[in-house]
Amino acid sequence: MAVRLRYRVEYALLRGSAAFFNALPYPVALAVGACFARLISLVARSRVREARRRIAEVFPDKSARAVRRIARISLRNVVFSVVESLRFPRMTREWVERHLDVGNFPEMVEAHLTEGQGAVFAIPHMGNWEMSGLAAGQRGHPMFMLVGRQRNPLADDFMNRTRAATGVTVVSRDKNVARNILHYLRQGKTFGILPDVRMPGDGVQVRFLGRDVELPGGIALFARRANVPICIGYVRRIGWTRHQWHFIPPVWSDPTLDKREDEKRILQLAADVYTEAIREHPEQYFWYNKRWVLEPRKK
Repeated sequence: MAVRLRYRVEYALLRGSAAFFNALPYPVALAVGACFARLISLVARSRVREARRRIAEVFPDKSARAVRRIARISLRNVVFSVVESLRFPRMTREWVERHLDVGNFPEMVEAHLTEGQGAVFAIPHMGNWEMSGLAAGQRGHPMFMLVGRQRNPLADDFMNRTRAATGVTVVSRDKNVARNILHYLRQGKTFGILPDVRMPGDGVQVRFLGRDVELPGGIALFARRANVPICIGYVRRIGWTRHQWHFIPPVWSDPTLDKREDEKRILQLAADVYTEAIREHPEQYFWYNKRWVLEPRKK
């Protein structure tokens, strides 16, 4: 099937951007990214205004100046994460160890996992969340992620190859997705999932950021069926070039509980961890998400 000219142009720009950012030293690449973030804020004014509205809604006590600062740093961090993702194929184990502080991960997570055991890693859209797959794989926890297909097949293939270069297995959303997820979990792989998004259909109602929201119940569902633990935590950026993990001890599904009750218990715990992290580090959160979790889904 012929590929649209527009898609070919987008793909060429993506490849060119990857080559450009990979040719620069890491701090310089981020500095250029910061300039791009500033340009984006001037061009995409409506998105910036929407992000500020969301921040002010969650933090009504913050001044307009503080809200603008959070929105500005959040956008810059998103661009930084894109730049870093384009550089994933060249990131060695030594590079990751230099720039990633594993925090309490060894005692909170690894001490509770047996060798070759699968797990669900549930993290929010904070810091460079894609960095978790790269670091987890290098520590002996090969990760797979559920990824939606992009409209541009060339860009979709390129980004999936970039992720695969870090050792992350990409699972597409198709009719066999549930079977594939359970297969990889039972093989001992880690399922990386970001549940802090608005559901297209019915989800599990929990309290998050001071509001009643619906989060996807897949965290508890797959952990229950595969009999694996759920590791709840987040990644945050320290300065420009450092990243740090923070996790709570793994949570297990309780087979004595009703399935829905068990899902709500686990997801509320995750929502509480995320809420605390976001309130402590609001500039680390992705306030520009199109599937904004506090926005009710359209009926």
